[in-house]
Amino acid sequence: PKMYRIGMISFEDTFVPIDSVYDVARACWEKADELQVRMFMGGYAASKRTMVLFPGMVVDERDPQEISRVKRAKSEIIRITASHGGGISAIGIDKTEYLDEYSHRLKIMGEIKACFDPMNIMNRGKLGLCRGG
Repeated sequence: PKMYRIGMISFEDTFVPIDSVYDVARACWEKADELQVRMFMGGYAASKRTMVLFPGMVVDERDPQEISRVKRAKSEIIRITASHGGGISAIGIDKTEYLDEYSHRLKIMGEIKACFDPMNIMNRGKLGLCRGG
């Protein structure tokens, strides 16, 4: 609650291999320091091999420069996560700008979707995964 008094909170929902947690967290903190972004981080063990990290950033929406730095930090966090074999959870329309980092996985996602939705009626056209979009 106190963080909301400072400014808006922007979270990234990432996951990383458990053996990369330290390196990813350290790289995220270094990037936040470099970009002068106020960041905090939480997370939990999702499985024996995966950790979910929630890097959160506080941003004053009245400050265009701070908004720009936070957007850059978010992009860098996603790049850092991908470079360590991780990804972002709940990738949706609001995160399509980050799909280039994960383009090699889109084909697999499309194949999985086709198994569960052979008639292509669920979320038709979302993220380019559906046939006939």
